Amino acid sequence: ENVPGEFPYTAGLFPFKREGEDPTRMFAGEGGPERTNKRFHYVSLGMPAKRLSTAFDSVTLYGNDPDLRPDIYGKIGNSGVSICCLDDAKKLYSGFDLSHPATSVSMTINGPAPMLLAYFMNAAIDQNCEKYIKANGLEAETEAKIAAIYQAKGTERPAYQGELPEGNDGLGLMLLGVTGDQVLPADVYAQIKADTLKQVRGTVQADILKEDQAQNTCIFSTEFALRLMGDVQEYFIANGVRNFYSVSISGYHIAEAGANPITQLAFTLANGFTYVEYYLSRGMDINEFGPNLSFFFSNGIDPEYAVIGRVARRVWAKALAKKYGANTPTTKPLPRQQKSLCAGPWLFSSSSTESSAWLKTKIRFKARLLLKSLPIWSRKLCCLNSTASPNVEAFWVPWKPCTNALKFKKSLCITKRSSTPVNSPSLASIPS
Repeated sequence: ENVPGEFPYTAGLFPFKREGEDPTRMFAGEGGPERTNKRFHYVSLGMPAKRLSTAFDSVTLYGNDPDLRPDIYGKIGNSGVSICCLDDAKKLYSGFDLSHPATSVSMTINGPAPMLLAYFMNAAIDQNCEKYIKANGLEAETEAKIAAIYQAKGTERPAYQGELPEGNDGLGLMLLGVTGDQVLPADVYAQIKADTLKQVRGTVQADILKEDQAQNTCIFSTEFALRLMGDVQEYFIANGVRNFYSVSISGYHIAEAGANPITQLAFTLANGFTYVEYYLSRGMDINEFGPNLSFFFSNGIDPEYAVIGRVARRVWAKALAKKYGANTPTTKPLPRQQKSLCAGPWLFSSSSTESSAWLKTKIRFKARLLLKSLPIWSRKLCCLNSTASPNVEAFWVPWKPCTNALKFKKSLCITKRSSTPVNSPSLASIPS
């Protein structure tokens, strides 16, 4: 079980490391799309693989357009790039061949993730339309069509602001202000689109449960955001999008909100299982959507971080195979997931004490695990350590499979009472 590439993938998903591509990301995002594009080309210059990671400003994260409003204006392009339309995405990734096997783009976006994902996909499609136009000598004809479109609009055609940085060959800028279906025949565009969706590589974070629990960049209700995630995944399955991760199930932000490595892993896996069960409830096949799931964990100096990846892979692989019926190694490889690690700023500060909210969460989670392991007859109203804590009672409901991570808090309710505790056995007295 500890051999890399073998179920349950404790030592790794693949038997050997990838050749010709280091597991790194060029993380950038500041100002407008041109400024971040220059940064991307600077940090990836000379690299055999272009592995870009995009940070968006808070205006974009909350689904707003740049505006003169006082609550927006000062945040435009601050601590992230401002992207509000398709042309912005084209400028942001111009000069990078988004369909090349050595190009991978990660986007740290959650609330408006489907919209930014659509920008990216259309930017990649229009890049391949541009390649087709140049390969078939259609530049003059295409420019005439675009000029006619903007003459009819009576507006100026958008353009890349400033000089192109070193390494940017201008790919993706020919069709600024228009899309490929406006200048190419419908059948040609449809074929280019279908091919592009099968080629693009990357990740969109889109983890709305983690946002609800930790980071809080929610712009829709959790239920509606889950529906959007399901719609995106169904589109991926229908169009054969296999090299792009539709969600990055994230523990990093949960750790940043105060969780220790164990709690981070518990909530992250719980969120992952919630997505699995929701997609299954919509009729999707786990072997079709499984390869589009990825994970993102924090890293630090706590000893548990030395094995967090091994534990996560082992638990996830066994759960998918034994509980959800994913393909076993005897037929096909289990659906494989990407896993990223990132060190947070707290790593460089002194150890901080756990907040009371996270202590309560951890107590509830551990109590739930303990309750699950007890015999059926013992799942009843009982008292937590009644002799040591006479003013604390725990009311346990009969255990049921948790289909939603947001219901954790409903499975165990701890309340203080001034009355004498009920005469119930303590946990220590319950037979093993």
